[in-house]
Amino acid sequence: MERSQSYNSIKSILGYCLMGRQGEPTLGELASYLGMSEARVNELFVGWAGVKCEQFRSWLNVRALKQDILVSDNLIKMGELCKVSSRKACCDSAVNIESMTTDEYSRLGRLLTIKYGFGETPFGRFLVAITPKGICSLQFVDDELEILTQFEQEWGCAVLIRDDSVADEVVENIFARRGVRDINLHLKGTSFQIEVWRALLAIPFGMVVSYGGLARLANKDRGVRAVASAVARNPIGYIVPCHRVIRNEGMVGEYRWGSERKASIIGWERAMVGSRDVENQQIVVIFEVKPSLEGKDVYLRMSQMLKIELEKADGFISGERYESLTEKGKLLSVTVWRDEESLDQWRNNAAHRMNQKVGHEQLFDSYSIKVLSVIRDYSMTDRGQAPDDSNEYIIGK
Repeated sequence: MERSQSYNSIKSILGYCLMGRQGEPTLGELASYLGMSEARVNELFVGWAGVKCEQFRSWLNVRALKQDILVSDNLIKMGELCKVSSRKACCDSAVNIESMTTDEYSRLGRLLTIKYGFGETPFGRFLVAITPKGICSLQFVDDELEILTQFEQEWGCAVLIRDDSVADEVVENIFARRGVRDINLHLKGTSFQIEVWRALLAIPFGMVVSYGGLARLANKDRGVRAVASAVARNPIGYIVPCHRVIRNEGMVGEYRWGSERKASIIGWERAMVGSRDVENQQIVVIFEVKPSLEGKDVYLRMSQMLKIELEKADGFISGERYESLTEKGKLLSVTVWRDEESLDQWRNNAAHRMNQKVGHEQLFDSYSIKVLSVIRDYSMTDRGQAPDDSNEYIIGK
């Protein structure tokens, strides 16, 4: 219940920000709007998304979203979107879609048995419905009676069984991320709609695309309006991530379950990606050494022998050695590690310790070691962590 109350406050804040007022409201204005202190507003965001209000909102401003679209649309053109390594698909699960047959969905589902239930997500209450083959509906709820009436009208001839435990299982699988299993969907839709919904699943977690980009991704370049219509009819909230499709000018745009909820989900996913990047921040070690004339060959032989041990080390990613062009006799070794814990394990490796001691006492005239955290990691094709101005210059020309 506390999480729902936090989400409702955040939803109100984002609704206020999306009202089309001139300029971005200040933190003080938002606090005044909610009738609470600025510190309390930040507490709400940190408790719900792990980041303060200003950081959360920065991911949703028009300029930032427009840059994100430039990046993702460029990746789609190059066929590289699905290779983005820093983000994963929805909930780290494989999502499988099976289309309903005409017999299954005709006559209001008279051949189907459907279990349904209500539950709580980070984005408010939801209704989920499941056939023996998979989830057939997942809708966010603002008015429980209204959505239940609509659901019963859509599937009025099916055998409907209320069981809120099915909703609890979906929440555990998707949002709690404990023992994540593959997700099976059993969907009613035209072949065109199914193709578009499959394309939505290819959008990486934490990213957004334009409607034109999605049309290209679905191989429907000339049918952007039809693609947008299929997106609007998506029956599976969050799992089939129609919230990741926004307007070309960087506006969040419409959403079947409310623009405020769409903005909430986009920002929340960005926060999750950010926290995952911090938790998995790579470490770089730069070792600069000037061996003695007699010690250089010995050092290089020892290093070559140690390389076998190094490449087996847990968390070792890559390593290179260079000879300085500016200082004669100086060598540089650069190694990249998964995290500090893996580096600590290597520091205490017996063979590494022995080489270190021999080098220090017998082989080196001088050396220095720098241990650095990777702030950003991007390439020509994966520019998800590139600065906005760099993306604007490289991609937006």
